[in-house]
Amino acid sequence: MLTLQHGSYTIIIEDESPLLAAPQVDRPTANLIHRLDDGEAFWTQHRVTCRVDGRPDHACLLRTSRGSTSTVHAHSGIVHEERCVVAVSSLVVALRLPDLALLWVTEADPSACFGVYHSASHASYLSHGELEVARIRYDGAIVWSCGGPDIFSNGFTLSDSFAEVIDFNNDVYRIDLATGHMTLL
Repeated sequence: MLTLQHGSYTIIIEDESPLLAAPQVDRPTANLIHRLDDGEAFWTQHRVTCRVDGRPDHACLLRTSRGSTSTVHAHSGIVHEERCVVAVSSLVVALRLPDLALLWVTEADPSACFGVYHSASHASYLSHGELEVARIRYDGAIVWSCGGPDIFSNGFTLSDSFAEVIDFNNDVYRIDLATGHMTLL
């Protein structure tokens, strides 16, 4: 579970994927179900709840059959201005606050998106994916994406001008945030 605070909003992101145990009965009913692709079955489901001044006013389910399943952790979502940006499976989605209406969906990685970050200096979001790192504009369009010879499973850090990502072999790559140019360190 991830809890984010933004002014009078408290946003809670929880993993309710069908392979997990049954959801708790005291959760509020979801106002919206966002099917993020055309698949008949879904492998990943995240619940997003937006509480305004402590009241659970809105809840939605994000469902997808794309990519691999993903769990919720510290980098699964961010709040920026009046939107909540969530990494779910291979996708990054933006939800309007507080009603959680779906603003956009972007496939950020062919396999799995491990996390989403904000780069204010580049007016964009960064997706740390299993196979690719992508810079995404505030409207959901991908500016650039880059991949390496192995999966990016061992770490991700973000600075004002670059990101560093570590692959399965512990090789460290530096990515220029302006251009997407990647260099092995």
